[in-house]
Amino acid sequence: MRKETPLSHPAVILGLGVALSLPLPTLAQEGMIKEADEASQPETKPKTEKMKVTGSRIRRTQVEGVSSVITIDRQKIEESGVGTVSELLRNMSISTSGSYATPTVNSGGGTTSQVDIRGLGAENTLVLLDGRRLPDEAGEGVIDISTIPMAAVERIEILKDSASAIYGSDAAGGVVNIITRKDIDGTIISSRATAPQSKGNQQTDFSILNGFQKGKLKNLTMLSYRKVEPVFYRDRDWTANSSSIYSNPANYSISAKGYKITAHPDCPVSEDSRIVAEQDGNALCTYNYGQTMAFSPDQTQVGFLNNLEYELNSSSKVFASVRATRTNSIWNMAPNAGQLTIPQNVVQANLKRFGLAEDDIPSDVNIYYRAEPWGLRNSEQENTMVGATVGIEGALSYAWDWTLSVGRSENKRDTYQPQGFFLEDQFIAALKDGTFSPFELVSTNPQFVNDIAYEPYEIVKTASNTANFGVSGEWVEMPAGPIGVAVGVQRTEQFYDKNIDEQSELGNVFGVNENKGSTGERDISSAYVELMLPVTERFEIQLAARHDVYSDFGGTTNPSAGFKYLPDDWLLLRGNVGTGFKAPTLSEINRGTTVGLLDLNDTPNCQGICEVQTTEVEIATEGNPDLKEETSFGYTFGFLAEPVRNTTFGADYWYLRTKDIVVDVDPQDVLDGLNEGRSYDGVEITRTGGDPAGRLERITIPTLNLGMREESGVDLSLAYRYRLDAGPVLGLGSDYSRKFYTRSTPYPGEPAKDILGERGRPRWRAVNSTSVTFARAHTFSLRQNLYGQQKNATKEGVISEHKNYDFQYQWSHPWRGSITLGAINVFDQRFPLDQSARAGSDDVRVQELYAADARTYYVQVEQRF
Repeated sequence: MRKETPLSHPAVILGLGVALSLPLPTLAQEGMIKEADEASQPETKPKTEKMKVTGSRIRRTQVEGVSSVITIDRQKIEESGVGTVSELLRNMSISTSGSYATPTVNSGGGTTSQVDIRGLGAENTLVLLDGRRLPDEAGEGVIDISTIPMAAVERIEILKDSASAIYGSDAAGGVVNIITRKDIDGTIISSRATAPQSKGNQQTDFSILNGFQKGKLKNLTMLSYRKVEPVFYRDRDWTANSSSIYSNPANYSISAKGYKITAHPDCPVSEDSRIVAEQDGNALCTYNYGQTMAFSPDQTQVGFLNNLEYELNSSSKVFASVRATRTNSIWNMAPNAGQLTIPQNVVQANLKRFGLAEDDIPSDVNIYYRAEPWGLRNSEQENTMVGATVGIEGALSYAWDWTLSVGRSENKRDTYQPQGFFLEDQFIAALKDGTFSPFELVSTNPQFVNDIAYEPYEIVKTASNTANFGVSGEWVEMPAGPIGVAVGVQRTEQFYDKNIDEQSELGNVFGVNENKGSTGERDISSAYVELMLPVTERFEIQLAARHDVYSDFGGTTNPSAGFKYLPDDWLLLRGNVGTGFKAPTLSEINRGTTVGLLDLNDTPNCQGICEVQTTEVEIATEGNPDLKEETSFGYTFGFLAEPVRNTTFGADYWYLRTKDIVVDVDPQDVLDGLNEGRSYDGVEITRTGGDPAGRLERITIPTLNLGMREESGVDLSLAYRYRLDAGPVLGLGSDYSRKFYTRSTPYPGEPAKDILGERGRPRWRAVNSTSVTFARAHTFSLRQNLYGQQKNATKEGVISEHKNYDFQYQWSHPWRGSITLGAINVFDQRFPLDQSARAGSDDVRVQELYAADARTYYVQVEQRF
């Protein structure tokens, strides 16, 4: 049994009391209990204005409902010390997989920043902008929150419960609702710059907001600019020396001699990127890609946002929102690497020119080549998003309101690779006629290098049309108050198109897997209903149900039920239970065939009647039109208490079970599973001559619904805020999130395995912070970030617990502006390395935590006019 360390004990975490970066609102602040007590009193004053809260479509006067919602207002955003929405969210304790921060992820060729609540996966966290679903990235189900400038955000509401009954697909793990600023009269100019002590990742942000209110018209316009410098492997000591056996001159192996890889005799022994290394007792020529590779791209982003409202009369108004962003990214990569097969007769005829050590070549030769003559690879990507929503909303009376809106969004991701690639068929032809040799350190034929160079590309376009109509209000008067009701319908049309260059589709580009273009579209029709039942003055029940019909996989109905109970003025109990779902993405359904090469062990399927194969096999992956939705069931129970004035304590226990998880199955697992009697729909095995004992040539694997996962945990929060008479305001708080288990069943019928605590899945996380404000002008903030230990890549050792600190000072000067100075990881505490994994793509930390591994200073200036 794993022992609880002093650092990870929840009592110690809460006792640290060091906050306010993301505190819960106090009961007294929000007037929640007081309003409940006064609900049955005679009306002696105007009714309180109702508002919508994330997790419900019914307007209400009380902020707290049956679900736990964290609200980060503009003040807390400014005190957080971060420059992007993704940084703000990943600094929360509920980002329990956040031991690995994720500023940018190269996802399917796209560069995105994601949000992941409770480590349940970004694909299970729905992201809304002003209550409306954001379009996903290139039809792949990934929401890029980097396109939302921090300066445009008024507040963020985070619903931690499953909410498919309210919002539909993707909300099984929670909802993040980003609400933009609207009530600004004047101009705000904001700029921010960060300077890490380690090289790379310098960031510059600039934005200008202009808002005006004139008569019945209200308008806000924002322009933003963001620049992020790349981070190179060579600038981090754990990746500066990252070796690959794909080299120049090429290493080679001979099929008839068991594919044993051997270095070319002319491999230079030097201090540059090519050295002779020993591997399994064999001398190999290696290439140090750590000197040229980058973790993250050189990125520039510009954005535009406009929100407009016009009051038609006292009971109705029209609104419109337009948003556009363009993100340009340049990925710097090492020279292209790949494997090619040279026919035996070609090698035998060119033995002297190739300079191989053997006198006789009995079979084909495989080369492991680094295409240095074609230069460094550069992947240039332009991602453009444009979206608009227009609508009208009104009130039939104080008790009823309605809204009607339509929207359109388009996303286009262009990825071009102007350097570093060539056509394989012309390369092989040149080997035959003596034009070129892969065993030459420097090309003796630069004209040939230029002639066969090629520029592959991929263009992905997605679009969606939406229409929404909803009505909410008070239905029937009960002894404890009126029944709240919301009903509505939605219609969505989605389109997906992926276009690939001709040579890549043929698999004729060195270093690029065969990749097929594809198209797809679907319609989604939805209807929902929600009821809020005041059973007594202190007990409320919320019921909701939603039915969604997808044209490509069918319909799904998801209900939920929740309650809120106030046994005393200082205590609120709440809970909810419901089902959820995640629809397969258009890419998962319609993705064209992609072919790559992989070494597999075919022994289990041979069962002694065919040769053992541990060599390259063609792996063809493709979309699956027969995919169905992932389904889930979850519940949450918790409380919110104010035992003493100005002190709030909250706790929520949660559970989520997900079935029919959409996965891309590992090819080796397919072979092993077939040998064990498993079946996989749509999997095709191709062997030489169709003989069951023949040589394995190709495996075709569609995306499948497989497996189940169960997860459970608890979130704890403590917040204290006190204002001295005419003195400073002190805020303290602590947020702690812990998982109890993550039981995974990869394939139906297999026993569940608890994978919690493995690499990338720490058991707990905590965030403690404190802030002090003097004279309403000088605010000092300190945040402590704590991460639990986890196993290393071998699962035999551990990556130790970790903590670091962030500090900020903000001066709100009397000239309508502020100046902020701060440091992230102020004591320069490095995240512990996983010494069991080599540097490079196998080291998850390398890909995901590079931005936080050194002290980073920042300055931010905001001025109002």
